[in-house]
Amino acid sequence: MKGKRDGRLSRKARILLTAGIVAAVLLGAWFGVQAWLGYKVTELLESAPLNLDGSAYVADVRKTRVDMARRSVTLYGVSIRTQKHSHNRRNGPVPVLEASAARISASGVHFRRERDILPAGLRIRNIEVESPEILFEGIPGSGCDTCRTETTGRKLDVAIDRLAVRNATVHAGLWAGDEKNTLSVEGLDLTLRGIALDGTPAPDTLRTEQTARQAVAAARLSVRNCSYAFKNGALKIEADTLSADTETGTLSAERLALLPQYDKYQYSLRVGDHTDWVLLDVKDVAGTGVRFPYLSGEQTFRADSVGVGSVEIDSYKDRNQPQSPAFRQMLYTSVQRIPVGIDIPVIDAHNINIRYEEVSKGASVPGVVRFTDMNARVTGLTNRPREEAQQYRIYAEGYLFGGAPVTTVLSLPADSLNDRFSLRAVAGPMSATLASPVTEPIANVRIVSGDIHSVRVELSGNSLRAQSVVDMRYDDLQIAILRKNDPDRERELLTTIANGMVLHRNNPQDGKLRIGHGAFERDPQKSFWNYLWKTSFAGVSDIVM
Repeated sequence: MKGKRDGRLSRKARILLTAGIVAAVLLGAWFGVQAWLGYKVTELLESAPLNLDGSAYVADVRKTRVDMARRSVTLYGVSIRTQKHSHNRRNGPVPVLEASAARISASGVHFRRERDILPAGLRIRNIEVESPEILFEGIPGSGCDTCRTETTGRKLDVAIDRLAVRNATVHAGLWAGDEKNTLSVEGLDLTLRGIALDGTPAPDTLRTEQTARQAVAAARLSVRNCSYAFKNGALKIEADTLSADTETGTLSAERLALLPQYDKYQYSLRVGDHTDWVLLDVKDVAGTGVRFPYLSGEQTFRADSVGVGSVEIDSYKDRNQPQSPAFRQMLYTSVQRIPVGIDIPVIDAHNINIRYEEVSKGASVPGVVRFTDMNARVTGLTNRPREEAQQYRIYAEGYLFGGAPVTTVLSLPADSLNDRFSLRAVAGPMSATLASPVTEPIANVRIVSGDIHSVRVELSGNSLRAQSVVDMRYDDLQIAILRKNDPDRERELLTTIANGMVLHRNNPQDGKLRIGHGAFERDPQKSFWNYLWKTSFAGVSDIVM
């Protein structure tokens, strides 16, 4: 008996052994339940096609991990792709989607059942998506009979404290009829905080007196490179090193550009809509005090100020090619019709260079207008004015034709009920011969000599008709009329008549100052800048002829 007692475990040992066995069973059950839940989550995602946009997609998950202590789910090696034969080709191009992510995790997950007057609720403390890659081609399908859908009609409140996407890549080919547009995004980082989705309908207007529903408390975005090619690849918009932060109220871009993919001489031949060749390159954009629509509780994009480091604009038109029949909006009408409100008190832009080339009908050499070393300030820019008469102004100064100082003030209406604009410009002193690169190819007129002391233009009008008053003072103006088929040769008789009988060589002349008055009816198929130029030139012609 004594030996048996000596072989038995002590009471303390038995208690510890029993506790260990219980703990092992509980831990085994704990981890077993987590493994089972992970299996069920994987099975749920992979068991049937997903209905994301009316088309069917299948999911694949390499591994799922559930942590009940952290209330978290982590998916590894996630991929989603288009289900074969999920779309009827008669409805349009078959969409192709291939999406993957190295890891997707959600932690702090809490679900509240619907009870009494409270809707069901889902709260997630943190969601992270690591290195997602998305490839899409086609257009979204309009329906899918085999997709899973839920149409319970019950309201679900969703709250996410933080959603973070890191190093995302997106390539999408989007079809609109026979035209393919391509979106490419690389190095995208996105963090959203305080996401709240409660099913409340969004506002249906953009009036300033209404307050937008704020679904996201804060957002931070950075993109290494983004591009969008449209018109079947003929034009591309590019953005480099783009970033925005709602908490600091900052917005910046190293470069924003509109880039034609054909040279200016081939563009009009290759692009079927006969629009002008335009290149725009903007660098070093920085905004402060920025409030983004629908993220700031407002429906208007606001900023205390925006600065631009440099702007290059190059435009080309060949009137020997078929011209676009499309109606061209006035500059201020385009601003008024932007669907999002804009309110920016000050925009400063530096180092602006503008080049406009136009080949007249029957000619082969373009006329060239250049503005160089321009600095501009826009004040009071808005399309949600408080008063009907409210205007915003563009102040600019620099050089015309590469050597003539010029200062302009352009006042534009902010309200769509107001259709009045005005321009004041002062230029000179300059040599009149600087304008020959414009007059020779367009009008077959070479300016031989002339000193322009000053030019003052007062212009006002609306979208139909404008008037100009011009004060231009000059001496010894002489021209040469050129042969149309041989621009290097002068038409001597016409030149003699023009200089001796038609042209006023000086202003003032014989002590009398001539003030030019001109009027011009707008061609709705030509640009706003063409309208300003032609109206101003009508006043100049009234002085010199």
